[in-house]
Amino acid sequence: MSHCSFARLMANPLSTDHTAGTLLDGKYRLEKEISEGGMGKVYRATHIYMHNTVAIKILHPNLASDRITVERFRREAFLAAQINHPNAVAVTDFGVAKDSQLAYLVMEFLEGVIHVVFDDARETMRTAQLEEACPPAFCFLRSFSCRSCDALK
Repeated sequence: MSHCSFARLMANPLSTDHTAGTLLDGKYRLEKEISEGGMGKVYRATHIYMHNTVAIKILHPNLASDRITVERFRREAFLAAQINHPNAVAVTDFGVAKDSQLAYLVMEFLEGVIHVVFDDARETMRTAQLEEACPPAFCFLRSFSCRSCDALK
């Protein structure tokens, strides 16, 4: 068996399933799973004291036992929190839950972001008169890429 974190994840299925109403670290109430990837799951949640909706990325429990992976995850949160730009999601918190030892990072929750970006891309296409010069998918990706690069400047 490989020593990589992904191989451990595949060999040991997740032991913790977070459902609606689960309280994370005594301050975030998970509402709904919105995405899943190789490193973890993303949930829509509410900060119970501030009453604001957030997105929380929770590292898979099998990966949370690996100190190197958790440190990488912490660095990701720290570096992402340094980016302050309208085209980048704000990262507002990082922690390791005291009760479950699950590592998580908290981001602003964006509802319907793909639709908004697509509308902006269509407007950019009209403005630059690119509708006939390139396929719409290329224009959308170009606009999206430019906005992402602007956030990293």
